[in-house]
Amino acid sequence: MSPEKKPGENQFITPSYNPFNRLAWNGKAGHYEVWYLTFNHADRGYWIRTTLRVPLDGPAEGALWFLEFVPGQTPRAWKEPIPPPEGPYWSGKAGLASWDLTVRSDGTLFRPIPALLRGFVGTKIVTPHLDARVSGTLRIAGEEIRLEDARGCQSHLWGKAYGVGWAWVHANFDGGVLEGIAGKKPALIALHARLGNRRWNLHTLLASVRNRSLRKPSPEGWRFCGTSHNRELVGSVTCDPKHLAGVTYVGPAGERIYCYNTEIAEIKLELRARAFFGTPWTVVANVSGPAHYEIAGREPLPGLSLLVT
Repeated sequence: MSPEKKPGENQFITPSYNPFNRLAWNGKAGHYEVWYLTFNHADRGYWIRTTLRVPLDGPAEGALWFLEFVPGQTPRAWKEPIPPPEGPYWSGKAGLASWDLTVRSDGTLFRPIPALLRGFVGTKIVTPHLDARVSGTLRIAGEEIRLEDARGCQSHLWGKAYGVGWAWVHANFDGGVLEGIAGKKPALIALHARLGNRRWNLHTLLASVRNRSLRKPSPEGWRFCGTSHNRELVGSVTCDPKHLAGVTYVGPAGERIYCYNTEIAEIKLELRARAFFGTPWTVVANVSGPAHYEIAGREPLPGLSLLVT
């Protein structure tokens, strides 16, 4: 159980209500684990990370990360060391930011990696709250922000080493949600969208092989599409590079990954369906609005600064 919270202290909130947020580390060296929460409030975006790193040659270490994104401004980022965590900190403090939050959703678990590949990929990913509702209070450099059902996403990932690179997009919209992730090795793209009771499940192994980038992920954005049976989607995320927060991840073996993230990108998404194979596609919905976007690789991107190293 959680220890009694003292004013100003970071606090671990036990994730027993959701077993998919429980610690995956088995106590051995060579492990990393991340719980992240992203969400939007008004025109702003937020990214909170609880991290565990267990190097091959040293003791386990933890950290809390807090990043804020405001249109027209350089993102603000803080990282603060903590004891090795056992789960996500829904109440915490990093630098000039603190938070006290509750996170809920309909409880539907989402796994973006195709089932046939989960035993082979280095990073395991589960998303307990794909269409999260975030409530509570943020305090940032003296400003207090109250949240009530701010929409976003909460995921849990772990492994022995970071991948060589990826692109990720997430968007919450009226009546639905989109999630997309592209890897470099293997070069697959998993896509999933929900609109009401309808699903675009384009994250099976076959769909992930067939999905494709219409424009490669870059600091300016990404364009992608996917088709499977009687569902099709085409999406475009655009980003102002000055809204990207550059951060550095250090893996268990000391490898460095350079990640560039924003929670205030823009998405345009077209969802299509047809009655059965061979019939014309019908546009079910055209979606536009804020999106979360991230690209990462083994080399830093020229011209983009790193806020956390």
